Amino acid sequence: KVPMIVPDYQMESLKIICAADADNTIVSLVEVPKFEKGQLVKVIDGVFKGVVGIVARWQGQQRVGVVVDDLVTMATAYIPSAFLQKI
Repeated sequence: KVPMIVPDYQMESLKIICAADADNTIVSLVEVPKFEKGQLVKVIDGVFKGVVGIVARWQGQQRVGVVVDDLVTMATAYIPSAFLQKI
C-alpha cells in the first residue's frame, strides 16, 4: 500500500475539532452522504477558530466539514455564518 499524504491545513483543522470537545461533533469513516460540497471557508471565531473546510448542512444545522479523501470526514458542531470567512 502507498502511504497517504494529508495536507497540513487538514491535519491542523482535525486537531482543532478534536481539541474543542464540543457536543454533536461528527466523525465518519465514510463520506457522509448528507453533506453537499460547498464553499471553502475558514472559521474565524468560536471554539473551532482556525478550521478550514467546506460548508455543509447536517441534521438541519450549518457546520464545517473537513474531508480527507478516502479516509475520514469530520464535521464541527453548529457554526453561525458570522463565524465563517470565504476563502
